[in-house]
Amino acid sequence: MGICAFDHKSVENQELQQQAVDLQLDSNGKVLQTQKQNTLDENQAALKIQNSFRIKQAKQEADEKKNELLLDMPKDWIQYNSKFIIPELPKQFKENVQKSLTKQDRLLNSMKAPDGSIYFGQWNRGKQNGYGQMIKPDGTYFEGIWTQGKFQHGGILFSNGDYFIGTETNGERVYKNGIIYIGEVQFGIPHGRGSLHYPDGSTYEGEHNNGLITGIGKFRYQNGTYYVGQLLNGIMHGKGILIETDGNMYEGDFVNGQKEGKGILKYPDRSQFEGYFKNNQRHGKGKLIQRDGQVKDCEFQFGEQIYPK
Repeated sequence: MGICAFDHKSVENQELQQQAVDLQLDSNGKVLQTQKQNTLDENQAALKIQNSFRIKQAKQEADEKKNELLLDMPKDWIQYNSKFIIPELPKQFKENVQKSLTKQDRLLNSMKAPDGSIYFGQWNRGKQNGYGQMIKPDGTYFEGIWTQGKFQHGGILFSNGDYFIGTETNGERVYKNGIIYIGEVQFGIPHGRGSLHYPDGSTYEGEHNNGLITGIGKFRYQNGTYYVGQLLNGIMHGKGILIETDGNMYEGDFVNGQKEGKGILKYPDRSQFEGYFKNNQRHGKGKLIQRDGQVKDCEFQFGEQIYPK
């Protein structure tokens, strides 16, 4: 039998190859660890940049909101720290005035104006804008929608108990004494054309000026009397026609609610007087026209005929 020789060179080669593999593995591990560390460092750097950007963006948004708030804050008003007290409101007022905040306007705490008015509601660029409630120094209460500092529509409760529901230019005012006005207004006060309904059934339709019946209109009284013509502060004044309950119809001049000046008085029997009047009576020269057309000159003094006798 032959004896196999041990190959030392082969073993050495294997060991060298294993060492090379181990070195390679070790080297790859270090490379991978370095790559991981680099990636981590890059991610952390990116995160810091993102956080810095977010902080900067948040600060910018906060500054913008602060500036917007400053723009919406009224300049001449001051903070009102007492409780805003709403007066007792009539049922119709509460049912018809809607409480609705707008989305684009800012709601602030109660503010006090230089004239003493208290306002709680929404603002935009330093002016009341959107839904709000206001109490004037005289006790008048407003509730509704404002546009650029002007009351647009809603309700007004006056200090005397009257109240109004409508818009800046038109609506319904209910007086404490039972009179109802429907028509054109200025801040709840009758101004322009409108109609009045009285508790006794009398009605008026016509012009108003700053809450007073002034201009041209029609009165229908509960007792059947009818007037159409010019009025001043609710009184017949100027040119007009008056039909009275006894059937007489007067057409002519009025002064302070009485027939005064030139006019024509027509009677139910179709006769008439044409001439002058004073204190509701025939006064001065005129003509009596009979129903058959016959004309007679005449003269009266405070209702008494002095010519012909």
